Amino acid sequence: MVSTASMAIMVFNMIFGILVPIFLMLWIKKRYNASIKAFLFGMLTMFVFAFILEQLVHTVVFLSPLGEKIKANKLALALYGGFAAGIFEECGRFLCMKVMLKKEHDNPHNALMYGAGHGGFEMVYLLTLTMFNNLFYSILNNTGNASLITGVLEGEAKEQVEGIFTQLVEYPTWQFLLSPWERVSALIAQLAFSVLVWTAVVRKGKATWFLLLAILMHALLDGILVPLQGAVPLVVIEVIITLVAIAYAFVVKCLCAVKNGDNTQGGQ
Repeated sequence: MVSTASMAIMVFNMIFGILVPIFLMLWIKKRYNASIKAFLFGMLTMFVFAFILEQLVHTVVFLSPLGEKIKANKLALALYGGFAAGIFEECGRFLCMKVMLKKEHDNPHNALMYGAGHGGFEMVYLLTLTMFNNLFYSILNNTGNASLITGVLEGEAKEQVEGIFTQLVEYPTWQFLLSPWERVSALIAQLAFSVLVWTAVVRKGKATWFLLLAILMHALLDGILVPLQGAVPLVVIEVIITLVAIAYAFVVKCLCAVKNGDNTQGGQ
């Protein structure tokens, strides 16, 4: 049986994943009079570039002989996964800000609004929807109806679903609380990346360097997770993610503050 406490935390996580992006969007709108358009395009860009285009590339790569070699080598997997996420998300961010949000360049805080949408969609997708799925499976398991799913599956697919049921039963209740923590850390990083790429878009002359820095920072954050998974406790991983995200935010704030202060900022 999946514990009642675990299921209660799943419900909390579902609600948390929806409310945080909404509250962040409303706060940025009220505090800085930023554009809701930037928030919506942030969500759209994340969906198209990370959850459609990037996943299509992963499908092609991992079905090839090269994909098998990548999966067999942790370093290769870390580099591939990190740079894939960095390239797709940051290039998508850059194109959206430069083309779709060109009229919003007059307000630099639209970078934060975009980041709230970009990271907010990721939070809803990876936290709210995942927890909804977990809760659904937990209810089926606790009511004795798991066979409604496993009964129509065969082979590897059936083993995978049965593994999900087993994992939900055995998963420590407290570890479900790590999910919102992780998503908040990721959201901080997404806000930092958005400010950095926004600066790349609106400044003349050095757009390439800011974009490359965003890609490298993103690749590092995603890439370091691969060797850490299974090697250290989950709490340690979350602490590392949080520290890296905060460090990124600090670096971006300092870097962009210096660059915005030399009176060379301008739209392109």
